[in-house]
Amino acid sequence: MLIAVIVTYNRLDQLRIALNALFKSQYQPDRVIVVNNCSTDLTSSWLLEQQDILPSLLVVNLGQNLGGAGGFNVGIKTAYELGADYVWVSDDDAYVHVDSLGALIRANDMLHKQQVISGFLCSKIIWRDGNSCYLNQPVVSDDWLEGNNISSSLIKLQSCSFVSCLVSRTAIERVGFPIADFFIWYDDTEYTQRISSQFPSYLVLDSVVRHDCPENQKFSLSAINAMNSWKYYYGARNSAWVVYHNKGVVAWCVFILRQLKVMHQEQVSLKYSWGLIRSYLKALLFKPKIEASK
Repeated sequence: MLIAVIVTYNRLDQLRIALNALFKSQYQPDRVIVVNNCSTDLTSSWLLEQQDILPSLLVVNLGQNLGGAGGFNVGIKTAYELGADYVWVSDDDAYVHVDSLGALIRANDMLHKQQVISGFLCSKIIWRDGNSCYLNQPVVSDDWLEGNNISSSLIKLQSCSFVSCLVSRTAIERVGFPIADFFIWYDDTEYTQRISSQFPSYLVLDSVVRHDCPENQKFSLSAINAMNSWKYYYGARNSAWVVYHNKGVVAWCVFILRQLKVMHQEQVSLKYSWGLIRSYLKALLFKPKIEASK
């Protein structure tokens, strides 16, 4: 059974397009879970109407905004508890093509025939103009060029975003769920790294999804400002915690030194530099819960 999970917050216009595209795809999920992250627009009432029209739609309305990390945690957990063999996760502003899901399933079937149990498979993410979306560029594995780790349609990965990512039940049983305590940013990277450390995971080039994010820019600390600094601080803490948790304090120190260099090169103001540094330091005392599957 394939269950789709989409997390949404105050983007009703884009959610409409995303769900419309999903329900028109050639390969249909058995269930579609929409996690409504306590939206304050008309999302709740619209989803209530859609539940009456679409039998496979399940809406999970959260009582508070748990951030993207909390939303995906709830969504994947709900899908797992419903018995999903595979969970496909995506954003409310990501639009599948007619064969996006089908290409992922075919790639998974091909791997099974080769007796390969994959952890996750992700789509190639493009922006509005058809170019690759910088926000969703996956990280290839260190051994991606070795043996059978690259083919005409598959590239072995270390991590990817939660925009069109197919996760196997086997992987969830082994590694558990995404870290809800991250709240926002880096939860997808941490989770898919956790999976790929246990199972081979791949980018499926034949599966293409369009991400309707506002602009197509590479991540840069120079973009931090009064409106978005809180997101950067969460990202700084979370990314530093992953380094500290996985590689230890020496690697964490090296990471911090590199980040200081980046801050200098990108001319981050003193105010925001201190905010980022405090967030990196918070990682040492941060104790997020990694929930195991039952």
